[in-house]
Amino acid sequence: MPLNRSFAAIPLAALLALAGCSRTGSDPAASASAPAASSQAPAPGSSLLDSTWQGVLPCADCDGIQTRLRLVADDQGRRYELQETYLAQDGGEVFESQGDWIEETAVLNDQPTVVYRLQANGASRWFSLQPDGALEMLDGQEQPMADGLAHRLQRK
Repeated sequence: MPLNRSFAAIPLAALLALAGCSRTGSDPAASASAPAASSQAPAPGSSLLDSTWQGVLPCADCDGIQTRLRLVADDQGRRYELQETYLAQDGGEVFESQGDWIEETAVLNDQPTVVYRLQANGASRWFSLQPDGALEMLDGQEQPMADGLAHRLQRK
């Protein structure tokens, strides 16, 4: 009889082990703790562990703004680090800011789009996630920039 109980316990243990592996990704805490793949764009609606974008954004009175944006989501919350260097003949000024970020959905060009809103000192800035993984800076009304210039940061 003890041998039969051992055989009955094996399928039960296997079933319990498989049940633990079949969790869905709907738990935000679980998705925030999963590492982000650095070679792919994050899926819309997914939490990011640590992602960085960079590029040169247009500037009205300088040669451009070298921009580096890092979004972090972990057990301490969602925060960002933004470094902007104004490129000029005489060097350039560097501005750094940090704060919290929120993932939202906005309708851009008649399509629902993931938008990251950076919040610091009462002001907000918006970036939309593009299909290629780049971020496009939006204006104050969460719309693409009207000047037609590229305001894109590429995923690093």
